[in-house]
Formats: sequence, structure tokens, C-alpha cells
Amino acid sequence: INGRDITEAEFALYAGKVRSAAEKLLAEGRIEYRPTFFEQITAIALTAFAEAGIRLAILETGLGGRLDATTAARAEIAAITQIDFDHQEYLGQTLTEIASEKAVVVGGQNHEAGTLIRKRLAQLGIEARLGDDVAVEADGSGIRFKTAFEKYQAGRLGLAGRHQIENAKVAILLAETLQRYFAITSSNIAA
Repeated sequence: INGRDITEAEFALYAGKVRSAAEKLLAEGRIEYRPTFFEQITAIALTAFAEAGIRLAILETGLGGRLDATTAARAEIAAITQIDFDHQEYLGQTLTEIASEKAVVVGGQNHEAGTLIRKRLAQLGIEARLGDDVAVEADGSGIRFKTAFEKYQAGRLGLAGRHQIENAKVAILLAETLQRYFAITSSNIAA
């Protein structure tokens, strides 16, 4: 938090607050089940962030969609990486069902998921930056990304896999969006 790790004592304090709140809500019948490990860890992190006055937190979802614990953060910006078949027991059996649970920066999607996301964003009146609008060139010197605002020479990505290029596009668009609020330079984004 604010550039430092929290201590074990601080973690225990936040965990105790979350546990007490969960037990109270359960006893009052305001929640139906004891929060999962991921839900508790998310609540601990959000509690710590709130008490520290954190202005920017980047949270990765677990389950994703409206049922994910990270929705408690009430994010002002959301980024969606490529949607695939995951958590089907909760989100649905088709990509359309899964995509309808996730929704704003949007990474490259297959046609079915992309169409649904664009339709839902239009219904909500939300303007999205789309990974499809980022041009990518790769050669022996690395990878270059070009957005509507800037060109970035990224060198090599730290993780292997074709999907990491899509994730990088989302990260770039998200960082450009955050430039409105934070001192993020083009060289920061390229790095």
C-alpha cells in the first residue's frame, strides 16, 4: 500500500474487521453464506486501500462478471481481456452468456462476445476504447503498438502466448485512459 508491503499485524487487523462484518451480516440474515476465500481477500484489500486513501487500485477479477467480489470496488474504469470458456458453472455455457456477465476498455474478442459487449455498452451509453483499434507490428526488434493517440515501442512482452498481445493492448488503452487522472507518460506505458 502506497509503495510498501503491509505488516502481518496490519493484515490481521483488516482480516479481523472483515471476519467480524461477515459474521454480523450472516447472523442478521443479510448474506446467505460465509464469504469465499477470494471474497474475503478482496474485502481485506479494499478495506486496506480505503483506510490508506488509495486513489488507484488495479484489481484482477476471479470469477468475473456481476458475481465477482471485485464489483464491491465500484470501479470507474473497467478493462475486459479476451473472454473464453471459464467458470461456466456460474456464468453460462455459451460465450454469449459468459460475455453478458462481464462488462471500459475492451480487448480483442471473438465475434459473438464482441458483438454482445458492444451492444451492452451502447445500451448503457458507455463509450469504450477497443483493443481492435490498436495496431500491432512485430519483428526482431520487438513489438510496436499504435493507438489513436500514440505509438509505443514495447520490446518483448514479459509473458509468452498470443493472448498476451491482446492483454498488452488492453493495458495500453487502460493506461492512456488513466492519463486523465495520473501523471503517466508515454514512456511509462511503453515500459
